[in-house]
Amino acid sequence: DEENKRNSFFSEIKSVFLNEGAEDSNARGLTGAQTVKLMEIDRCLERKQFGRAIELITAHLSCGTELSYAFKVRLARLKAICLDEMGKRSEALRECDLLISSDKSDAYEFYLLKNRFISDYERRIENLREYIKHNPYDYRAYELITDYEWRLVSQAYVSPERCAP
Repeated sequence: DEENKRNSFFSEIKSVFLNEGAEDSNARGLTGAQTVKLMEIDRCLERKQFGRAIELITAHLSCGTELSYAFKVRLARLKAICLDEMGKRSEALRECDLLISSDKSDAYEFYLLKNRFISDYERRIENLREYIKHNPYDYRAYELITDYEWRLVSQAYVSPERCAP
């Protein structure tokens, strides 16, 4: 009885993740096998094995088979995160620039990812203003710029120089 439970559990997981190569509607453009590969990379991230994660990402990107756009984007995003965690911020920013130049339909998400790796608010604002040049009607960018500008003003108001006697 215990073995039947275990087998049915693994059969259930297999049917969810290895859906005969069909796209998983909950994964938005990913096959079951691609979802499993992303989970493997995610496990590396959880264990802080960023070098291993980049090895897996590079292997998937250079496997020679045609990959879906959704899978390639997720891999590139994870690669940028790993590079940043490894202290390679300039390489992470370069990955973001490649994502931004690859497709303008998901550009806002890519600009946000890039902002994750930019430490100062002035450069974050500059990054979003670049996005606005291509998408002037996207209110989300304006809201975020306003938030960053408010933080800049707050920093200036509470700066150590103002608090010094």
